[in-house]
Amino acid sequence: MRVRYANDGDREAIAKLIQQLGETPSVTAPQDVDLDRWWNTLDLVLESSEWVILLGEEAGEAIGLLIMVIVPNLYDGWPRAEITELIVKEGHRRQGRGAELVARAESEARQRGCSEFEVSTEKENVVATEFYRKCRFQKEHLLFEKHL
Repeated sequence: MRVRYANDGDREAIAKLIQQLGETPSVTAPQDVDLDRWWNTLDLVLESSEWVILLGEEAGEAIGLLIMVIVPNLYDGWPRAEITELIVKEGHRRQGRGAELVARAESEARQRGCSEFEVSTEKENVVATEFYRKCRFQKEHLLFEKHL
C-alpha cells in the first residue's frame, strides 16, 4: 500500500471512505448530516496545517484513510496528536493496512514534536479496541462526552 498526504483532489475518495465508517455495525453513525457543512469542514481540514490526512492507495484506488489533528498542550507545552478517523475499505481489512496508516501517523506525530499520540473509540467497538491495543496504545483515560 502506498501512503500519501491527501489533497483537494481526494475529496470524493475521502467522502466514500468516511461513509464506510458510518456503515460499520459497531460505529454509531451521525444522524442528519448537513452535507454543505460537511464539505466545508473537509475543506477547512485539508487547508489546515494542524490536520494530517493520510490516504492509503493500492492500484490507484483509495483503500484507507487516517485523519489526525495536532493539538497544542498547555499542560506540558508539548503538542499531542489525536487520530480522529481511521477507515480501511471493506475487503482490505485485517491485512495490516490500518496498522501501516497508524505507524505513518505516529512517525508524523514524532516529527512534529508530539509527546502523546492518542485515539478514542466507542466502548462497544471491540474490534477497534483490540486493533489499537495491537498497535501498542494503552488505556490511559476515561473520556466523557456530551452531545450538544
